Amino acid sequence: IGGAGGSADGGGESAGAGAAATATARAVATSGSASVSVSAKGGAGGAGTDGAASGSGASIALSNAVSGATNGGILTLSQTATGGAGGSVSGGGLAGMGGAASSLLTFDDSKQPTHSSAVKATSAAIGGAAATSAGVAYATVAVTAASGAFHAQAQSSLFTGQLIRSVTAIATGVVSGTGEGQSGARIGGTLRAALAGAQSVALAVAAPAASTTSTVLSANSKIAAAFGSSPSYFAIADMAGGHGGSSTASQVATSEIDETVDLTKLTARQDLVIGFYSGAVTGGGVTGVTFDLFADGHDVLHEAFASGAAAQAWFTNNAVDLGSLASGQTLGANTLALRAVMTVTTDAAGSAFTGNIIVGDPPPARATPGAALPLVSAMASFDYRAGISCGETWRAPVRMTSLLVRAA
Repeated sequence: IGGAGGSADGGGESAGAGAAATATARAVATSGSASVSVSAKGGAGGAGTDGAASGSGASIALSNAVSGATNGGILTLSQTATGGAGGSVSGGGLAGMGGAASSLLTFDDSKQPTHSSAVKATSAAIGGAAATSAGVAYATVAVTAASGAFHAQAQSSLFTGQLIRSVTAIATGVVSGTGEGQSGARIGGTLRAALAGAQSVALAVAAPAASTTSTVLSANSKIAAAFGSSPSYFAIADMAGGHGGSSTASQVATSEIDETVDLTKLTARQDLVIGFYSGAVTGGGVTGVTFDLFADGHDVLHEAFASGAAAQAWFTNNAVDLGSLASGQTLGANTLALRAVMTVTTDAAGSAFTGNIIVGDPPPARATPGAALPLVSAMASFDYRAGISCGETWRAPVRMTSLLVRAA
C-alpha cells in the first residue's frame, strides 16, 4: 500500500499526491494444488482545506505479478491493482483525481517446468474513487492451459453526491487450450477498443462523453427518436462473447456490466430507455445468446436467441422503454442499481457475438408510452418477460447485448 499524500490548507496551496505500490508472488507445488494472490493499492491524495487543492491518488499498474506451477494439480492465480482515492476537499479548492488502475495478466502453463491440470486466473483493476474525476480501470487476462477459467474485472467510482456512483465491468469464460478476457470501466470519456480475438469482453463508460453518444444516435434513427433531445445518459457498454481454443466442445462466455445511479441528481425523472445497436456475428458456431437486465434486483428485461443471426437482428437500431423512474414507481427508488448480463454459447473456434447498448432517461417533453404501465405491473409481480419497443406495439420477449445508459 502506497503512503498517503500530505494535506494542505489555504487558497493557492496543493496537497500531496499518494505514493505508488507494487507486488509480485509465485507459488510452486510439487504435488497437489497451489494458489497465489497479490494486491497493490496506491496511496490516497492528501486533503485540501480552506480553498487548497486536494492531492490525486496514486495510479497502480500490475503486469504478470503472479505466476506458479503444479505437477498435475489446479493452479489458481489472482492479482488486483487498486488506484489511490483522490483527497477530500473543502472551501472551494480543486478536487484531486482518483488514481488509474491497470491489471494485465498473461500466463502460459506450457512454459512451466511441470504442468497443471487446470489454471484459474483472475485479473482485477479498481480505479481510485474521487469527488469528480474517478480513476479509470482496465484489466485483461490471457491463459494458455489444458483447462480452467478466467475472470477479468474493472471498477470505477465517485464519492457520494454524484449522479453516477459506480460502474463495474466483468468478463469471464473457460480455458480450453486458451482463454482471454478484457474488462474496462470509467466514468466520463469514451469507450476503449475491444481486443481482437478476446473470448469475453465487457467495456463500460458511465456518463459518456457527448461525442460518443452523438455518434451512436446519428447512426441509429430509432434509438435517437426514443431518447429525444437533451436526454440523460447513464452509461454505454460493449459486450461480447466467443469461442476460445480449437476445441469443438460447447463453451459459454459471460459479460456483465453493473452500475449504481443516484436518481435524486436528475433534474426530472422520466422513463428507463435502452437502445441496442452494432450487433455482429463472427463465424458459424454461435448456438445461443441470452441477455438479462436487472434493475434493483428484478429481471426487467430477458431475451434468449437460438442463433447469432437472431441476436444480431435484435441488436440493430432497436429501443425499448422499461417504464417510469418517477418516485413511487417500481423503478422509482432514489438509487437505481443496474446489472446487464450477456452469455454467448459457441461450439466452433473463431465464432463470437458482440453488441452494444445505450441506457438512459429521455427528456420530459417526450411522450410516455401508455403501454409502459402494464410492464410496471408485471415487474411488481416479479415477472419481467415482456417489453415495449418505442414507437411500436407490445412485443415479447425482449433482448439486448450492449448497453448505453444516460443521466440528466
